[in-house]
Amino acid sequence: MDEASVTQQYYIATRSSPSDDRARVLKYGKMFAVFDRYGDIEPLGMGEQGIFFQGTRFLSELGLSLWNTRPLLLSSTVKPDNLVFTADLANVDVSENHEVIVERGVIHLLRSKFLWRDVCYEEFQIVNYGLAPVDMPFQLAIGADFADIFEVRGTRREKRGQRLEDRITRDSILLSYEGLDKVIRQTCIQSRPDPVQISSSGLSFEISLRPKQSVLLQLVVRGPLSPPSVTPGRWLLPKANLMRPPRVSAPSPVPTIDLTAGCGGQAPMSR
Repeated sequence: MDEASVTQQYYIATRSSPSDDRARVLKYGKMFAVFDRYGDIEPLGMGEQGIFFQGTRFLSELGLSLWNTRPLLLSSTVKPDNLVFTADLANVDVSENHEVIVERGVIHLLRSKFLWRDVCYEEFQIVNYGLAPVDMPFQLAIGADFADIFEVRGTRREKRGQRLEDRITRDSILLSYEGLDKVIRQTCIQSRPDPVQISSSGLSFEISLRPKQSVLLQLVVRGPLSPPSVTPGRWLLPKANLMRPPRVSAPSPVPTIDLTAGCGGQAPMSR
């Protein structure tokens, strides 16, 4: 029996990723983010994860899945200055009719994020290292509870404010909350390219990759919707350039995108 046959005979499929509760932290100015080693924000455990600005959690859930399953974590790190996070991820085994059709590690995903001027920028570089084309569902679960820092730490409120109507466009989600202080707080999530499905609870993409092909997906999360500062260039790429070899952006110098176009300047989609 040759080596390939032995390997196939004793192959152990990996259909899920092990759990992890160690935190990663980014901070810039008045904004900070707490998430796990995958780069996800999960409403689990002590519930301390999220993106925070001036004492309010503007994002309480951000969960990545490939083929409806959490990917495998290969490694992750935050730079010593707490400005840039990167994680190397890979797919688990994908099965159909009890047969593995995409082996683990065929898809590699480099996830990077940083905070800059009250905005969280995130980038996903996805590469197919297999010998066959792959069609991959890529999902991001989204949630915002607008809890203040004391609630996050365990304080119970007798009364809370109210969630306002969500605003959905082709490429963005605007979540709003009116507090007891009558202040309206909003979270804008915007992506490139446009998702195939979008709702107030998440975004779904269908990614097709030829062997050795790579694709880039970018996400912006903004808390307070003040007018964006004007700096040269754009961070989000035009759709025509999404197939270029991806790279990890550094926090300086940082181009920006006009988030008001996606979260305030377009008519909402019918739902």
